[in-house]
Amino acid sequence: MRTSLRAAACLLLLAAPGPAQGSGPAPARVTTTLHQAWLVEVLDLDARRAADLYRDLARDRQSDNPERWIAIARLAELHRLGVTPAFAVEVAEVPQALRRPLAEAQEPIAVANLLARAAGDPAELLLGLGTEAQGMPPLRPAVHEAETWLLGQVDPSWRNRLRLRQGLERTRFSVLLSATRILNAELEGRRAQADDTRALYFTQWRPPAVRGDDAANLARARTRLDALLRDPATGGMTRNQLQRLRDALEKAAATDPAAAMALLLRLPTYAELLLLEQPAGGR
Repeated sequence: MRTSLRAAACLLLLAAPGPAQGSGPAPARVTTTLHQAWLVEVLDLDARRAADLYRDLARDRQSDNPERWIAIARLAELHRLGVTPAFAVEVAEVPQALRRPLAEAQEPIAVANLLARAAGDPAELLLGLGTEAQGMPPLRPAVHEAETWLLGQVDPSWRNRLRLRQGLERTRFSVLLSATRILNAELEGRRAQADDTRALYFTQWRPPAVRGDDAANLARARTRLDALLRDPATGGMTRNQLQRLRDALEKAAATDPAAAMALLLRLPTYAELLLLEQPAGGR
């Protein structure tokens, strides 16, 4: 089991892009650049390098590069956090649907107020975090809006080229990135965003067929998660993702095993890794 698990887990540990497959249309290049930037940010934890990649993409004003607005949105969020200088863009150029979220991303976070609250009564702080008035300010007010806008903007030919690239030219890191985005959205309760990402990047994906009852399948998933969490080869960022998934499955299974299974079956890559039976040679 250990050998086969480690082989399957390679999908979760790859952090370098593979070679491009063929010349491909311009959208393939654009999407790969966006994926590279996101991978550098969330797996390498190098926000400044990621900002450089987002900036390169944001400067590409070609008409076949609608994803530049996702890059611009993330640059605005990173600037708000003090990571990178502001990226200048003319207001008249900004799509109407993105003007409000981009404007919100320009509003500074009241760090002094947050620090003052953190120094106060912990009980009051915890109670306040659950309210709209005293909750944490949104740290990502723009990217999801830009992704939603993009889904409504890409024309059929662009989407068809993207789907063709998914079938023939997808690199391993882009599969990992998209699967990780879906996992994060599901764990954070952003179901609509998870659905949008599945629809765009996993058009042919279907949940793996599993046998047996939910309890047995969840027990197998927990065993594999535990093995991956113990494995020294599992990187820190991946370990954190897997631990969050295990905690979410454990919490859901305590009251509703079917809901826990439904969650797992909505996760491309992770569902196959944790649910499919391993070949006998991997034991």
